[in-house]
Amino acid sequence: MSEWIYDAVGDCRDRIAVLDIGSNSVRLVVYDRLERIPISLFNEKALCGLGRNLEQDGHLHPNGRAEALAALQRFAILLKAMNVEQILPMATASLRDATDGPDFIREVAEKTGLKIQIVSGEEEARLSGLGVISAMPNLSGVVGDLGGGSLELIGVGQSMVKDRVSLPIGPQRLQRPKLSAAEVAKTIGRALGSADWLGQYRGQDFVAVGGAWRALARLHIEQTHHPLNIVHHYTLSLDAALNFMTLMAQQSPLSIEKMSGFSRRRAESLPLTALILVNILERLQPTNLVFSAYGLREGVLFDLLSPDQRHQDPLIRGCQVIAERNQRFATLVDDLMMWTAPVFRRETPEWARLRLACCLLSDFCWAEHPEYRAKHAFLRVLRLPIVGVTHADRMFLALVSLYRYGGQEDRETDSMTNLLSPHEKEWARLLGAALRLGLSLSGGATRLLHESRLIWNNQGLQLEITGRANLVTEVLDKKITNLGHVSAKLKGA
Repeated sequence: MSEWIYDAVGDCRDRIAVLDIGSNSVRLVVYDRLERIPISLFNEKALCGLGRNLEQDGHLHPNGRAEALAALQRFAILLKAMNVEQILPMATASLRDATDGPDFIREVAEKTGLKIQIVSGEEEARLSGLGVISAMPNLSGVVGDLGGGSLELIGVGQSMVKDRVSLPIGPQRLQRPKLSAAEVAKTIGRALGSADWLGQYRGQDFVAVGGAWRALARLHIEQTHHPLNIVHHYTLSLDAALNFMTLMAQQSPLSIEKMSGFSRRRAESLPLTALILVNILERLQPTNLVFSAYGLREGVLFDLLSPDQRHQDPLIRGCQVIAERNQRFATLVDDLMMWTAPVFRRETPEWARLRLACCLLSDFCWAEHPEYRAKHAFLRVLRLPIVGVTHADRMFLALVSLYRYGGQEDRETDSMTNLLSPHEKEWARLLGAALRLGLSLSGGATRLLHESRLIWNNQGLQLEITGRANLVTEVLDKKITNLGHVSAKLKGA
């Protein structure tokens, strides 16, 4: 049974906040409601360093304690002003282990009214695993959630947490002046060796969670000029990951600070952070290193959902929520799926899923200025708060949106879409052209889509009117011709 026990949450439409008090940072995230893919309304972090020197004297760092209390007092004021009544304040490694942790919790309650709940190491691991599963339900491998004071390792598969352990090897614990590099590596190796179940996940993916690991991902994105500046689902091969992390582990904090623009406090922890990751990668030999923006906080919310909600596809549900809030034609998605189905006769389930996401997003930019609508749609889709997609998938969805609104690739979009193959780009052009024609033809009226159909012939796709003959005008004829030209290159994709 879960030990994460709070009073039942109220109406699912109410705002809900997660307050995460860790060894290195204190973070408040306010979500618009409890939902399969929660949308963040407010997100603020204070790097306090509560757990600095904890390994040496067993106490919270005095300056870190003062900074954390000040941050929590600010957060309490914000929560009241924002009318957030459902608040989940939780603490992890530093307050778990510090001898003066209970005293700090009492002081916070007296000065802010916030009642902090300590989460055990194993429960923290379970919730972090659930957070990653909520964003990557098909994942098989190991999740690693690195905080300042601990590392949680979680074996996952079939959308379930199967194994879990909490290890006391966070960067703050290892930053002891008298500890040599060899001793640090030996400490990490001993801790990893205690998790005897890790061997069964060898060769599967490793998913990195936590602010320090995400900082390394951002640095790699910048150094390699990756076209999409999004950490979530950023993926590196094992060789690329080992080469970069080994290099970072050998850098001084000052050199990292200069090359990255990170704060001094963040830069100080990154060489050790990289060293921990190198040891994990060498032991697990994963196929890929994947970074996740979802973790403990999202796992807490996922744990509160009903079984039916947890089984929803994160991509599709996320697109549904966006569509519900932005589109004009709420009932058209099923009909667009039906109408565009003949276009892709050898479609795999994975591509059908992306086509459904495109149909859901096909009308969400209707209110943009028409001169900029296509480019805005492309950029908005790239930056949407959606999960359940790789970076290439996200590029595909954005490119479909560009063509759906009549746009064309230019130098900027072409450089950004190099994650896609030429065939995938043509597939995106075809689907975008089909959606553009379908929405123009019907004006959002479902019954009018049922009076036409798309068929293949030797020249490509053609529109056949099965009902009213006066549906097509000169404007529509241009879009039909465009669809025919695009489809002629693919001949039955």
